[in-house]
Amino acid sequence: MTKQFRRALRTRVRRLDGVLHLSLDDHDIVLDDTAEFLWHRLATRATVPELAEAVAAEYGVSPDEVLSDVAEAVASLTAAGFVEDRSRP
Repeated sequence: MTKQFRRALRTRVRRLDGVLHLSLDDHDIVLDDTAEFLWHRLATRATVPELAEAVAAEYGVSPDEVLSDVAEAVASLTAAGFVEDRSRP
């Protein structure tokens, strides 16, 4: 089964000087444009391939070009607790 991810609901989100900031427990990060795009897409469950398709369509590249970067971004956000594995059994 392909894992589905969704942003963690307990994350504090703030926009300061036009930049999106996420805070959770002792983690604070600033998102670049692509990471912010992913964050908004993660409002609902999505797989890494689905996210790569969305990024590719948004930025005019092929999904294969961004798949590993998207997977890495989702893994980093998940490790920090900002994104959760919401796969259904």
